[in-house]
Amino acid sequence: MKPLFVATLSLLFAGIPLYAYEILHDKPATLQAKERPWGARCPVWQKYCMPVGNGKMGAMIYGGTDRERVQFNVDSLWAGKVNPNQNRENVFPDIGRIRELLLKGKYQEAEQLGKGVLGCAEGAQEDFGTYITVGELVIDTGIPFEETTNYVRRLDLDRALHLVEFDYRGSRYTRSVFASYPDRCIVIHFKVEGEALQDLELSFASPNAFMSRMEKGDLVIQGEVADSGLPVDARVRVLQEGGRVEAGDKSVAVKGARSVTFLLSADTGFDINKPALVGEANTAELQSVIDAAAAKGHAALLADHLEDYQTLYQRVSLDLGESDAAVHTMPMERRLARYKQGKADPDLEEMLFQYGRYLLIASSRPGSMPANLQGVWNNSNKPPWAADYHININLQMNYWLAGPANLLECQLPLIDYTDLLARHGRKSAQAYYEADGWTAFHAPNLWGHTAPRYPASAGKPRFWNHLPISGAWLAHNVYEHYAFEQDPAFMRDRIWPIVSGSADFLVDYLYLHPDGYYTSLMSWSSEHGKMSAGATCDHAIAREILQCALELAEVLEIEDARTREWKQVMENIMPYRIGQHGQLQEWAEDRDNPDDKHRHINHLWGLHPGSQISPLSTPELAEAANVTMAHRGDGATGWSLGWKLNFWSRLRNPDKAYLLIQNLLRGKIYPNLFDTHPPFQIDGNFGYTAGVCELLLQSQEKDAAGRPVLDILPTLPRAWPTGQVRGLRARGGFEVDLSWKDMQLETLKVRSLNGRDFGLRVNGRLQTHSLPKGERLELRF
Repeated sequence: MKPLFVATLSLLFAGIPLYAYEILHDKPATLQAKERPWGARCPVWQKYCMPVGNGKMGAMIYGGTDRERVQFNVDSLWAGKVNPNQNRENVFPDIGRIRELLLKGKYQEAEQLGKGVLGCAEGAQEDFGTYITVGELVIDTGIPFEETTNYVRRLDLDRALHLVEFDYRGSRYTRSVFASYPDRCIVIHFKVEGEALQDLELSFASPNAFMSRMEKGDLVIQGEVADSGLPVDARVRVLQEGGRVEAGDKSVAVKGARSVTFLLSADTGFDINKPALVGEANTAELQSVIDAAAAKGHAALLADHLEDYQTLYQRVSLDLGESDAAVHTMPMERRLARYKQGKADPDLEEMLFQYGRYLLIASSRPGSMPANLQGVWNNSNKPPWAADYHININLQMNYWLAGPANLLECQLPLIDYTDLLARHGRKSAQAYYEADGWTAFHAPNLWGHTAPRYPASAGKPRFWNHLPISGAWLAHNVYEHYAFEQDPAFMRDRIWPIVSGSADFLVDYLYLHPDGYYTSLMSWSSEHGKMSAGATCDHAIAREILQCALELAEVLEIEDARTREWKQVMENIMPYRIGQHGQLQEWAEDRDNPDDKHRHINHLWGLHPGSQISPLSTPELAEAANVTMAHRGDGATGWSLGWKLNFWSRLRNPDKAYLLIQNLLRGKIYPNLFDTHPPFQIDGNFGYTAGVCELLLQSQEKDAAGRPVLDILPTLPRAWPTGQVRGLRARGGFEVDLSWKDMQLETLKVRSLNGRDFGLRVNGRLQTHSLPKGERLELRF
């Protein structure tokens, strides 16, 4: 058990324990770096502010004493608009000519032709848009930091609560901020204990032309995005204990109060069911939300928030050993520096694991948009890569943890969004490949942009602009939802249309080579290399999705000409190739460079997140994957380190896996624990959590009878000789608790959620078990 962290807030939140998973700082964010206001790479915002969110809204908290700032976002606030003519016309004949050139070995000519013809329609890029910020609430207090003592700010992961506390002139000041999912608002609470009373003034600041005004005691913020007409509304209600409220034209002041609570709710008119995706403003609905929250009051809002959040968060606990007691009160910047010096801190490794779960809960809840490149947080109108939904790994990586870390509800926004892409992506499949089904290229947006990101005239590299396999990769995440949940009705209604539509695209997209196999002629390996007669990643994804579609068809008892075509194509896709260096080839051509350290390692997709390569079932391919990993090295961007962690977990190399954990924490994690590409990019956080799950439990394998195999402690690092985990989830519908001591499994509990038979591999031995739904298998070793 982790030690409780004793804090002075115990009086404020009596009866609620304070745990060790707290990101601590000893000064406000603005005093930790030089600020670049509204800048996408602002070091204060991305490194030191701390996030709260409820899926629909996200906020970053600065923690200033004289001026508290709450920078906030709405998940669907985008510039840009739907472009119904986004796809370039008459592309397929050009693709045919490129294929002919490749078959003749004329790679340079094929590449040149591709540069001139592959892209979205002219003008579509101008409508692409970007995720933008609403702005920030500014709360002036008149308390200079230099005159305070005992200052601390913390993000409490166990309660999804941001806290600031300090002493000033003999009184104790406390603040809390949380984002409530059930009450659809962000709650900002100021309290003072002692003789003092509080004087606060609230106003709104933004880089946008959104207007603020006082209306019946509320601060109302309204406007619309210029290019789309998308309306945005926000409303702030003030509740106080004691004192009085004085409303100005664009601000509100509270004088002489003991406690003050600000309730913030915001939304846009985004409507996923309308052709232009833009509906009416939600003014009346927001008014109802704020009225209901105000009627409940702070204490009830907090209680309901905790019940909702902890129902998800407390499903999984992890104990990897004890850190020195001193680190539990250490500011995170110093704690990370200590870790970088080589000092052990298993509690920090646990915290980063739970932080990934916290961030997914905060940025992706039913009814919201999925987590984008920055989750639901953004302080700029020009964020990196538009803070869009990159689907050449990044969006998919955001959700690798949803199944194994027991947060399947948080994956529902991804399925909703994939429905939108499938709707638009049918036109893209037809336009570029004259194919049935649907696909999307590598960078969609809020508006259902499924064509390549840029027009051919933009001169952008084709090796990431033209990646039609990206939609199929996303379909794999959707399939995984069923693999973990095993709900046949949800599969039939929501998952089957997406996965089967992707399979339909693949059988038309793949090209029957004269040598008798299907290949992705023409293709690129994502963001890497020249045009190829067949990128290995494409073949791995196609093979896996066709297999997934056939599995779902079997559950639905469908066998027809359509499924037989899937099977015929799947069984004849170009096989993996091992190259001249013993590496798994990235392309059909043997041209890998052993000195290449590129961050993308797409050709190992079949190892992870796919299930085609394994040291147990395909040792020769696994050894080739080992060679590839050795070539690419142990450094990279933050998200790439997260993927490499998952690769080493699947390759059952605990030493390498733990080295990647160390490299991530030593060089790619900011003091607020955000992952950095650089700059901040959230997929590395999510990839880390997924990778830790893979070290302790794997379930991608099926035995000869098609039963899921639960592989226990497949890649346990020696740095974690004793520990325990509770609540991990396995494919097939199982929850798993386990403990180990001195590197040996000690206890194991498996609870069946659906009553499926399963295989269980412990210490290399595989056994088969039958377990009725709701029953639990308990073993001691």
